[in-house]
Amino acid sequence: MIEAKKPKQHILILDFLRGIAALSVVFFHFANSALPTIKPNIAGEYFSHGDLGVKVFFVISGFIIPYAMYSSGYQLRNFFNFILRRLARIGPPSWIAILLTMGIYFGAIWLNGRPIEGMQWPGISFRTILANLTYSYSLLDTKAYIDVYWTLEVEFQYYIMIGLLLPVIMRYASNKWILSCILLALNASFFVHNDLILFFRDNSLFIMGILLFLYKTQQIDRTYFLYASIISMLICYGQQGPMDAFAGIITFLVIAYVHFENPGLPSWVKSPIHCISRICFQE
Repeated sequence: MIEAKKPKQHILILDFLRGIAALSVVFFHFANSALPTIKPNIAGEYFSHGDLGVKVFFVISGFIIPYAMYSSGYQLRNFFNFILRRLARIGPPSWIAILLTMGIYFGAIWLNGRPIEGMQWPGISFRTILANLTYSYSLLDTKAYIDVYWTLEVEFQYYIMIGLLLPVIMRYASNKWILSCILLALNASFFVHNDLILFFRDNSLFIMGILLFLYKTQQIDRTYFLYASIISMLICYGQQGPMDAFAGIITFLVIAYVHFENPGLPSWVKSPIHCISRICFQE
């Protein structure tokens, strides 16, 4: 059984990190998709690593999802309700975007007699629609209407994993050896590197977030957190490569050690950043 020891607190540093990560991803796609029609495209080179914001979000999700579950007293019997709540939170904005994409596709055919050249279109079969409603493109062997939604597939695979595994983690959190075996076994899924469970590929980023959750809720002591953090960061570097690991590790260290009670930004700056982060990657 999981019993929250204190109510969930709003952690302002996460808003700041979300905002920076969301803006970096937006600028990356804009600079490398829309602006290449402009020559020379200096912005494309400047924001060439903006996609690293995705790795930032994975670490944040690794932390904030179990933190919210713990604060609400999550138990295994709440699993299906938890998944449905996550789907209800993230689904509507993404489904509206899919409908707009469909409108653009069929609108182009209606106006021009042909679809837009190069536009991704996986069809409208039952399997394709189901996959796009449930973010299970790989499992159902189909494509997404919006290709950047692969991140939502990874997120939902993580939700399923943490929904099933969190009660076990909490039960054995006080036993450092068993906890270490659980986390290492989870990380070892990386070597089951296939195209079905995309979460396996990025699990080291989520595991760093889980460590943050255990530390922030005082399930593990400072010494264990220190050693586990070093091991996790080394594993992340080996599995993700220098750039992706850098983004994840910096995010991990900021959440762990930066006490950011006031971002120091005026409201007219904070509000758009907060809104963009919520729209792009809702937690």
